[in-house]
Amino acid sequence: LKLRNFMSYREEASLDFTTLRVACLAGDNGSGKSALLDAITWAIWGKTRASNDREVVALGELEMDVTFVFGLREREFRVFRRRTFGARAKPSLEFDVREVGAEAWVSLTGDDIRATEHKIVETLNLDYETFVNSAFILQGRADTFTQKTPGERKRILGDILNLGEYDELEKLARGEERELKQALARARGEIDSLDRRLEERPARLVELDTVSARLNEAGARLDLARELARALDAQWSGVEHDERRLREARSRLEREQLNLGGVEARIQGLVIERDRHGGVLAAQPEIERGVAEHERWRQIVADCAVTLRLVQAQSALRNAADLEIRTAGNELQRERDRAAARQQTAAEALERLARADAQLAVLQEKLVGAEDVRTRLALSRQTLQDRQHERSTLRAENSQHRARMDEIKASMELLQTGQAACPTCRRPLTAEDRLHFTELWTAEGTLFGDAYRSNREREKELERELGLLTEDLQRLEADDLELAGLRGQLAQLVAGFSERERHARDAVESSADITRCDVMLTARDYAHEARGRLAAADLALAELRYDPAAHEHAEEQERVCQPFLLRKQELELARSQHAAAIDLLTSLTSQRDELKLAAAGHAEDVEELAVKLAGIGDLRERRATAHDTVEAVDSERTAYQQQFGAVESVLKALAEVELQRDVLSERAAVQALDIGALSELVRAFGKDGIQAMIVENILPELEDEANKILRRMSSSQLQVTFRSQREALSSDKSIETLDIIIRDEYGERPYALYSGGEAFRVNFAVRVALSKLLARRAGARIDVLVVDEGFGTQDSRGRDGLIEALRSIENDFATILVITHIGEIRDLFPTRIDIVKTDRGSTISVQ
Repeated sequence: LKLRNFMSYREEASLDFTTLRVACLAGDNGSGKSALLDAITWAIWGKTRASNDREVVALGELEMDVTFVFGLREREFRVFRRRTFGARAKPSLEFDVREVGAEAWVSLTGDDIRATEHKIVETLNLDYETFVNSAFILQGRADTFTQKTPGERKRILGDILNLGEYDELEKLARGEERELKQALARARGEIDSLDRRLEERPARLVELDTVSARLNEAGARLDLARELARALDAQWSGVEHDERRLREARSRLEREQLNLGGVEARIQGLVIERDRHGGVLAAQPEIERGVAEHERWRQIVADCAVTLRLVQAQSALRNAADLEIRTAGNELQRERDRAAARQQTAAEALERLARADAQLAVLQEKLVGAEDVRTRLALSRQTLQDRQHERSTLRAENSQHRARMDEIKASMELLQTGQAACPTCRRPLTAEDRLHFTELWTAEGTLFGDAYRSNREREKELERELGLLTEDLQRLEADDLELAGLRGQLAQLVAGFSERERHARDAVESSADITRCDVMLTARDYAHEARGRLAAADLALAELRYDPAAHEHAEEQERVCQPFLLRKQELELARSQHAAAIDLLTSLTSQRDELKLAAAGHAEDVEELAVKLAGIGDLRERRATAHDTVEAVDSERTAYQQQFGAVESVLKALAEVELQRDVLSERAAVQALDIGALSELVRAFGKDGIQAMIVENILPELEDEANKILRRMSSSQLQVTFRSQREALSSDKSIETLDIIIRDEYGERPYALYSGGEAFRVNFAVRVALSKLLARRAGARIDVLVVDEGFGTQDSRGRDGLIEALRSIENDFATILVITHIGEIRDLFPTRIDIVKTDRGSTISVQ
């Protein structure tokens, strides 16, 4: 076990359990003994006796972690849990495994903390409640099992016996039963729905016969209509031949007319193009002059651009040199300003030091009596303390005097009653004795009264003297405070005098720097190289003689002549296309005349065929009517065919529905039988079935173990009996329960009437019996028993009984830990683990 910042453990602490057999965990109350057990349960289950994690982190810390390694079934498991607090708080949990003797750990950590905790519980086969109700007898919780309700006891015992498997089987059986009932309800619903569908079958059979008769009658009428249509089609074939020729003749006429229109359009376009080219060729001299003028101005613009680039380069050089000169001058001026500031600072400091010479003499004169003030102040303080001590002593004496006088007064009052006795022998006092004591106590009272009054007078004098001393002390403290301020001023003045020589040197040096800078600024004696570059740039600019206005005028003239370049391209195009346009115009004129002759011939053919086809309208109408009749009768027959097919499909579907209904009926019968069987399983796997039988069979073993331990611990013949059933008050039925009955030699008594020691022995015996039962019978394996502070409620005989009980079960557990702060108990164990709480947190040592 390793833990850090957990409860009282701050620095990392560890405890190795592998060497422990029977050990005592010892330490003072609050040292951190039980915290080790909380660390184990927190690492595994994330639970402790505290209500939340903030209660177990070390005070003032924001992070804690615990590592716990345990062995199980020839393997080692490691759990690491960390918890942080604050703005970025994020808990973490890691779970690893390795074979015994191996070095590398294999991670079993889940996707999140909940999944990892589930894996840990699944590995241990043990939850927190079962653990702390059996093997972990925690401080103040020895009676957790005994004080629980019968139902909770039965659940814990079921967990120990691993009866949760039957709960899972019951859940599975109940789930399957529920699913089968739902499936049976669905099947019966489907059967009812299928029965309703089968009710339409007789009507569908009648409909099928009717549609079949109508379909046959429509087929006969369709055959007659098709014969008439074929006869009219034969007559119409010759007419179609002539109509086809007419259409072809009209098509050829339309093509020739279209071609003729296209040729006419091209001729008109060529005439326009020929005239335009002629105009362009006529302007040839003007265009050539304009192109030459554009070239001249273009060259002038190019020359001006070259000059402009040179001017810009020289201007850049001049500006850089001028900037360097101004920067050097500014830096020299800043140097002069800094020297002037130093000169002024030195002058002001020297002036202050001159004034300080006069102040020094004044302060030294004022401090002449400073030591005398300190001496008188110390004397006044000591005197004040002496007077205050004397006053306190007087008040204490007067308090004693007052108490003694009150005792004397009470004794004298008792003496007057006649019931007084001798303080030594306790016999009644005689009259002479009372007179003697009266005189004695009167004298003693007078003595104490005089001393009391004398002390009161002296106390009043001390009060007045203390008032005067306090006033004098306040005046002296004020004077001392003022002198302390004067001493501080004097120290500052003396410290300033040490700087006088440095200020004088600064005044001389800064004056020389100011003179040097003024001379250089007046003579412009700086940045000589930059001044040379500036002069060279100015000379080059003067030689270039760049004229911006002339440059702008040349660019404007170039833009004015720009259109002549486009006109030159038009001139070259006109030269190449003018002759070709004239030749093409001559060819198209000849083609136009040929197209006109062909179009006239096609027009004659069209007129001749049109006259021949006149008067065929009656044949066309009779033929169309015959074909319409064929289509109508054919559509009617098709509709009857579709209706017939639809009815046949419905009947076929109904046949399948009938078959499906038979299958569902057989399945529903099987499901009803399965539901009955699952209902029996649910009752068998439930709390009142197999589980109740197992608990009933295991209770005698649990009683024997508990009573065996009780006999070793108690001489009062305590005995425990477990009862798993009792009669119901309102009926003759039995109620499943888990009651604990305690008896001694006086008979059966309620658990609440037993003393703390007796109750703990009963609780301890039951808990150890549960632990041994868990170790032997459950799927979980617990090899450790922990008893936390169980001896405090026992007398010496009860403690001996507990020790004897622990020794008797020593062989049943691999490790037994007993936590106690009682010294005589710690010495009875072969191994002791001491827990000591220090300023740095609790520490662990094994003795």
